[in-house]
Amino acid sequence: MIAWADADRGRLTVMARLRVHGFSEATPAEPAPDYRTLTQLASEIWSATFDDWAALHPWRIAPPWWQLAVRAPR
Repeated sequence: MIAWADADRGRLTVMARLRVHGFSEATPAEPAPDYRTLTQLASEIWSATFDDWAALHPWRIAPPWWQLAVRAPR
């Protein structure tokens, strides 16, 4: 069983937001946003995108949460 905390709900929102911004399922696993996708976004949201990317770090090092999080926004 995977227990979800408030922070996990927030991270799931972040994952969905990144998908809306055009990042694929695979790219959030990378240590930094894909430059090609990033440059398609308004520069005003780049800082927030980097913050969102950092917010996913706890999941990147916890495979069960990561696997679920990648599939959940579908």
